[in-house]
Amino acid sequence: MLKTYADKNGIIDSKWHLVTGDKTEIYSLGRNQYFVENDLGIPKDITDFLHTENFLLIDKNKHIRGIYNGLNRASIAQLITDAEALLKEI
Repeated sequence: MLKTYADKNGIIDSKWHLVTGDKTEIYSLGRNQYFVENDLGIPKDITDFLHTENFLLIDKNKHIRGIYNGLNRASIAQLITDAEALLKEI
């Protein structure tokens, strides 16, 4: 299904990794490792829908290099600057 979705939407394999798996594991990873919904201050059950407007920039060593608010133009501009800088490190 993900391959069909990627093909239909022109997703480039070398730029995006679409993954799926056990919902509990995915939500746990999002909340505990990637800080999804961390700033809302509203405790949620593990089965509650997981969503954030944030983008994370992660380097090849799987270190978080930045967290950016996708609804803020200045934050997205910084993401672009930081991503370009990270590409130069490769």
